[in-house]
Amino acid sequence: VAAFTITRRVETLFHAGSRGLGQASGTLIGQNLGAKQPERAKQTLAWALAYAAAIGVVMGAAILIFPQAVLRIFNNEPELLDVAVIWLQIQGIAFLFMSPSFVFQQSFNIAGETIGPMVVTLIAFWGVQIPFAWGLSQYTGLGNMGSHGRLCFPCW
Repeated sequence: VAAFTITRRVETLFHAGSRGLGQASGTLIGQNLGAKQPERAKQTLAWALAYAAAIGVVMGAAILIFPQAVLRIFNNEPELLDVAVIWLQIQGIAFLFMSPSFVFQQSFNIAGETIGPMVVTLIAFWGVQIPFAWGLSQYTGLGNMGSHGRLCFPCW
């Protein structure tokens, strides 16, 4: 549970920038659409997604290369670090994709289009993430990395 909590803290810190970038781009997109400048709105989103992807690559690489250093910001216990390092490295790979996703969602939400991001989120969460996590926990030998799907907390 402690490893999960620490990796969630890292994720929260990581995504704060993406969310802020998405909110800023959403404001600019809304202003450009209001000014009847849809091409500038598209350019704003493209630039925001490019910046988010660059941030995702840099942060994801840093987390993959230096996971212990990132985790030591929160805790130095060796047993905890052994488990949390693997979780954080898995998240580091996901960060590459999640950062542009947050910018995309926030941009549309702030600009006033809420149905599209809701549908994409529902499909991604219930159609991809949940089945994938369940499948990994049930049909692979991931040990404690897959056991959380069965709520096997003593296995950690």
